[in-house]
Amino acid sequence: MSQFSSQINLVKKIKGLVKKAKHSLQLKKQSGTISEKIALQIQKNAYDISRRQIKDTYTPVYKNIAEQLQATDDQIFRSAVYNLTKMAQNKHFTEEIIALLQKQQKNPDRTSEQQEYLEQKIAKIKR
Repeated sequence: MSQFSSQINLVKKIKGLVKKAKHSLQLKKQSGTISEKIALQIQKNAYDISRRQIKDTYTPVYKNIAEQLQATDDQIFRSAVYNLTKMAQNKHFTEEIIALLQKQQKNPDRTSEQQEYLEQKIAKIKR
């Protein structure tokens, strides 16, 4: 869901840029080109927006991977658990990842094999 909202935000920013450029853009009718001043203004606006995007939102990588824990396919689920375990072992977001995995372990939709796999990985992280 976070990816969807970030895509919507990006679309809104692009729409704003186009709207802003549309008002200031004056095409030369004969040659079909724009003036140098307007081209520089469009480049400046695009650069400002590209720099702003970095600062607007930051989603830790583990949250994107955590979305895969909801998958019904066992292989996708196991790969997500494996990747989260590797991230936690490298001391990045360890506590948050353990909390996510423990929450999944309590999920009644998980099979006993998946719960055992989660238990093994949680124990591996805590070592």
